[in-house]
Amino acid sequence: MHCVSVGRRGDAMSVRIRINKFYNFITIVFMKNKILIIFLILVIIILSLAIIFQNKLPKNNLSESNKQNINSIVEYKDLIKLDHLQFNQKISSPLIIKGRARGTWFFEASFPVYLQSLNGEVLAEGLATAEGDWMTEDFVCFTAEINFEVGNLDQALLILKRDNPSGLLEFEDQFVVPVEL
Repeated sequence: MHCVSVGRRGDAMSVRIRINKFYNFITIVFMKNKILIIFLILVIIILSLAIIFQNKLPKNNLSESNKQNINSIVEYKDLIKLDHLQFNQKISSPLIIKGRARGTWFFEASFPVYLQSLNGEVLAEGLATAEGDWMTEDFVCFTAEINFEVGNLDQALLILKRDNPSGLLEFEDQFVVPVEL
């Protein structure tokens, strides 16, 4: 009888050892999969954030034709074109801005123009005025003049803002041209 109970005790120990080994195996597999799952979730989150922030970055305002000939007219989304002003061009006061904008860019034959420092301070502002019938979807010639003092700044942003009296976000738009002072 003593031999039988030792055998049973040995069988019981053997079963416990096997159960412990199986438990350890399952724990290791689960931990490896848990780490893999966490890694995949992090990759998906990072890719999602990259896509979101990439869509929020400003787009290059030059059309393909203007990329080929940088000295041609500077334009934005086939909505507004500047005749004698280039990106990063050195400007002085008074700045006279001439160009063409779609009639939808105007309200009551004008739209606001700002010269702004790189940190957001408005250096000068004015109105671009239509030189013809602005109640059209075609291009309308405009002229604007702004006076400003350079101070100790080297760079600024010229902002031609679509006039939006409704205040609705879907009608907000602006053309930003970096300039040198």
